[in-house]
Amino acid sequence: MQESFPVSDSYKQILNFVPSRSQCLSKKDASTIKNLSDVIIYIRFINGNGFWYYLMNIDGDKVYGYKMRENLWDYTVLDTRKICSYY
Repeated sequence: MQESFPVSDSYKQILNFVPSRSQCLSKKDASTIKNLSDVIIYIRFINGNGFWYYLMNIDGDKVYGYKMRENLWDYTVLDTRKICSYY
């Protein structure tokens, strides 16, 4: 698995916004996050931080995928207990 790879110009244009809280689904209300493998979602954490994330897999309380950081997708493992909502 690659540690990081470039973000394409088309993704930079498409993902050039931050969804409002009202547009996002609550993690507690929607179990569909487990069905979103190989999908790009916006993840917002309990502390208010958020970012675009290419979700590869969920196993227990861990989410495996790539976090979008400016021009790169960086491999990052997340704790589902810290996720507040997603888009």
